[in-house]
Amino acid sequence: ILMLILQYGACPVVVMAERKSYKKRNELSLQQKILLIKEHESSKKSIRALAEQFNCGKTQACTIINRKRDYMTAFEENADSNRKRICYKRGHEDINEATWKWFQATRALNIPLSGPLLQEKALQFARELKIEDFKASNGWLESFRRRHNISFNIICGESASVPESMTENWNTCLPELIKNYLPEDIWNMDETGLFFRALPDKTLVVKAEDCKRGKHSKEHLTVVICANIEGTFTKPWVIGKAQRPRCFRNLDLTKLPVTWRHNKKAWMTGDLFKEWISEFNRIQKLKNRKALLFLDNVPAHIWNVTLSNTTVKFFPDTTISCCQPMAQGVIQALKVNYRKHLLRSVLHKIEKNKKVEEIVKDITVFDSVVWIKSSVMNVSPHAVTNCYRKAGFSTEELTNEDEIEDNELEELTSETQLSLNMSQPLLASEYVDIDKDLSYAADTGPDFESQILNEIKGLSRNEDDAEDN
Repeated sequence: ILMLILQYGACPVVVMAERKSYKKRNELSLQQKILLIKEHESSKKSIRALAEQFNCGKTQACTIINRKRDYMTAFEENADSNRKRICYKRGHEDINEATWKWFQATRALNIPLSGPLLQEKALQFARELKIEDFKASNGWLESFRRRHNISFNIICGESASVPESMTENWNTCLPELIKNYLPEDIWNMDETGLFFRALPDKTLVVKAEDCKRGKHSKEHLTVVICANIEGTFTKPWVIGKAQRPRCFRNLDLTKLPVTWRHNKKAWMTGDLFKEWISEFNRIQKLKNRKALLFLDNVPAHIWNVTLSNTTVKFFPDTTISCCQPMAQGVIQALKVNYRKHLLRSVLHKIEKNKKVEEIVKDITVFDSVVWIKSSVMNVSPHAVTNCYRKAGFSTEELTNEDEIEDNELEELTSETQLSLNMSQPLLASEYVDIDKDLSYAADTGPDFESQILNEIKGLSRNEDDAEDN
């Protein structure tokens, strides 16, 4: 510089390169991540739009959507909402999830469990998943217990708060259970499988056994209904395979006539049931009601959240069909109404000279959820009350004013069969019951653990694929 000054007589201007400023990373809290996930589910906003709305990077927004299962689980299990990161190894999380699913199913059968048994089962899942660096230490067990709010007495089967099937004479104990509750506070929830595109022809009916093995999950839905003795229904839930079927793409899912949920097999699961019962309890709390909820005892009906305004009772395992009000005619009435909606739509399309394959394909999931809601609303309160009476919840005499009338369904069924020249027609009564044995939740058969592992291994696949319709 001195030589330059001597040569040119002036001091040159030295320009320093500016240090590039980087925008400070805005790591969203768990609560903010939940808000982002819900915004994504209820709208069709792009990742870029979500990132701008929540003032975070596109990569972070995309990661949150991809890991929404983890964040939702942490939030539901009372994790610190101000926490910004959930750190664990993906492989170990697979073990945790498999162990939790197994725990839920085992506890649903009222089988006592211990800490060492949980550790042994976790090690077994680790071997099956080929994860070699996992150790089911006492530290892991304590972390697992805290994460799922499991207490020592519940694991050992000593807690009085654990729901147990009532094995005493049902007719004797039921009056004692309900005597302190008003009819509006006594509820029954049940699920049912539904072939939502099925026509009254044997050759067009998907086998329920195939669906039980996970096949044809796009052909069936699981419908969740809940009503009290007075005939008041909660908002129906419908569980399908896709998060957002193609027919939902331009819709706000929160404005559907039903609550839509999804998983790979379109079944009720422990996680979904926990969400359902938490919402049911929240509504009872808002209304300042104390509800008595009756359920059948299946592995999916388990939860680990506190129910402030809901008491749960399970039906005896051996008497579910005869003592559950929804199974005494409410579900059948729902399906009669649904088949009528479907056949009216089919007959309308026949007039447009469409082939049977085109007609079936044109029935969308959106059509189905609209028909399901209408079908539920068209089940009269008197019919529901009668079903409670049949199940022994009242000593009053049954009335026949609301007996299910199949005349219209029989006429629609016959007209459809003639119009489509069906080779193996079903009777109207057979048509209503075609999905009677359709699975709506995982069972606890000999291959249950294999089923859990298959589900865990499939989690990396894209579960958000759109259905055909």
